[in-house]
Amino acid sequence: LVFLDGGYMAKTYLAQDLIYDFDKELGFFKDFPKSNYQPGALETGVYEGVQVCVPAIYEVYGISLNKKMFKEAGLVDANGEPLPMKTWDDFYNFAEKLTKKDAGGVVTQVGASVQFGNNLTGIIGGAIVAQKGHITKPDGYTYDFDFPEFVHMVDLWQKGVQNGYISASTFVDNAGGRNGFKAGQIAMVYEAAGRWMEAIDSIGLENLSLAPIPGGKGTFAFGCQMAIPKASKNADLAMQFIKEGVYSEYVQVNTFTKFGKMSVIREHFNKALDETPMWKKLSESMENGVRIPQWQDQAKWLTGLNVIFQEGLVDPKTSARDIVDKMTALSDSLKK
Repeated sequence: LVFLDGGYMAKTYLAQDLIYDFDKELGFFKDFPKSNYQPGALETGVYEGVQVCVPAIYEVYGISLNKKMFKEAGLVDANGEPLPMKTWDDFYNFAEKLTKKDAGGVVTQVGASVQFGNNLTGIIGGAIVAQKGHITKPDGYTYDFDFPEFVHMVDLWQKGVQNGYISASTFVDNAGGRNGFKAGQIAMVYEAAGRWMEAIDSIGLENLSLAPIPGGKGTFAFGCQMAIPKASKNADLAMQFIKEGVYSEYVQVNTFTKFGKMSVIREHFNKALDETPMWKKLSESMENGVRIPQWQDQAKWLTGLNVIFQEGLVDPKTSARDIVDKMTALSDSLKK
């Protein structure tokens, strides 16, 4: 049994006929129905139409919030809960109000962080699905990002970075946002939704909250996948371990309630949700958790996107339309 971080290598193994099809070759679902899984979870292990992996856990993207900072900025309702961010305009306006600067104009509290860098493809995918309900065009591979709301979002990100409301530290330090959030220096972070759990010890549960990606029609989902190599001497035992061990209530509930790594099994997911009600704030978007496509030129896509955004967000001469046009040109040049 092989555990794959994100499962992106499964496509390569599939092409070389090195791993089993859980459905047609192993018959995994004959006594373990697909309906046992959370919506979207099982699909994260499908490549080229083949169920070459099954998920162990998965994560989704959202926005972790420092509720204490929201209260100080007057961005809470009558019950003291953060106001909803239905649009990226809300996100930008909140980031502006949450940012603090000293007399010299130096930022002392950052309004927001977006996880650019290593997770930019997921950030983009999450933004698309939250607004459109899907990530790709009908071909299943090409990102469907060229629409007015997305261009407007990029424009707001650009203004936020240039005005100091949105941190761009994640371009050089992938953990910059989460560490700043845990240290009480950043008011909200758009990345893996479990960041609020990481901050409980330093900030306190009473000062934390969670919000869906603006749009609310879905979220980017990813996670640890399991594959069974055809070289395995006992595939039946591996399947039994998955069903009785990895998918046990103990494993699935505890990874969710203690570490924010979500259960892929519906029954255990619902139990964990009852024990950790904060996650219910993402319940609607989690019903449409969608993975990003995996390209042959995936590394070039991620690297190219970071160049486009790292240069474009800080350059006042580059428009959001320019950035999206460069994304299109890059996408068209790469192997899917």
